[in-house]
Amino acid sequence: MMHELSLGIQTDQECILLRGSPEECVGTTLSGAVKLHPKGSVKLKSLSIRLEVYGLITGSAALKNGSLKLHDKHKFAHDETVFFETKDAYTLPAKCHHYKFAFPIDGFWPETVHCNNISVKYKLIATAETTSLHPNHTTEKEVLVKRFPLTNLNEPLPPINVSDAWSDILEYDLYAAHKVVGMGEELPLVLNFRPLVTDINIKHVGYKIYEFVDSPILKHGSPNMEEHSVDLTPHGDNSGRANEKMVVLKIPTYPKIHHDCKNEFVNIKHKIEVMINFTQGGSMKSIRLRFPVNVTTEITDNFFEALPQYEPRSCSKSSSCSCIDINDSNATANPPPYGSNTITSA
Repeated sequence: MMHELSLGIQTDQECILLRGSPEECVGTTLSGAVKLHPKGSVKLKSLSIRLEVYGLITGSAALKNGSLKLHDKHKFAHDETVFFETKDAYTLPAKCHHYKFAFPIDGFWPETVHCNNISVKYKLIATAETTSLHPNHTTEKEVLVKRFPLTNLNEPLPPINVSDAWSDILEYDLYAAHKVVGMGEELPLVLNFRPLVTDINIKHVGYKIYEFVDSPILKHGSPNMEEHSVDLTPHGDNSGRANEKMVVLKIPTYPKIHHDCKNEFVNIKHKIEVMINFTQGGSMKSIRLRFPVNVTTEITDNFFEALPQYEPRSCSKSSSCSCIDINDSNATANPPPYGSNTITSA
């Protein structure tokens, strides 16, 4: 008779934080325990847990005579811990057992990604192998891995400063509080305009965030850069000056946009566009200014407080346009030792 058996995975961290770029990051450790709780004595041949890190792409590639369906899975890493294993069987008593594990996480591995047809996953899979008369017990747990672009969490976030002029007509300065911004976070922005001629009148300033998704594996010899934009509504425009804008832009959240990342499956990056519409000499003109921002999975303050620390041109017919690109209580405290009397040979 096979008694009911509860098998679960507990991790010591809600998510794993990688600090710095893949080239800079020193990596960290994913630790936790497998919890095994049979309702009655049970016979098992082995107990193990493995970590699988893999990328998955599904989609299609355009061909001359139709399209090719794609399903590509790449394994970044595979590691396994075997708690016990025997040709016969072990008999475990009816109580809760904890088996601790720890897997090293290489800093060069990609962070978790869920983007359209592209994903990178970290999955823990625990297996309790029973005797041949009964099916094995298996449980899975996906672990979220995030990356913060700076190696030092105490390092100040770099700001953005842009100064330029357009056709000797209008000079402008742009200041953004920081280049690294989290999804759902507010980004303060200051714009100053200095007309170089007398008939300049600023009419409207618009804001967008652009997302660029490049899938190297899906290219098949042709460019596969996807681009889409989301309008940003400015808040707090209270400078009171005709030639100055002080606004706050709120960065969208998933699924409207995704976080920045770069690996062999996908390259995601973002730019904020500021479009300045003005009249000069009776005609409407516009300047489009784009600057890069690094969008993270988390509001930047949350990286400091919540996470554990481990070791292009466009024009319309009606306007002139210039685009400038800046670049549990009954649980045993410890797992039973393999030779202890809590595990006996069948």
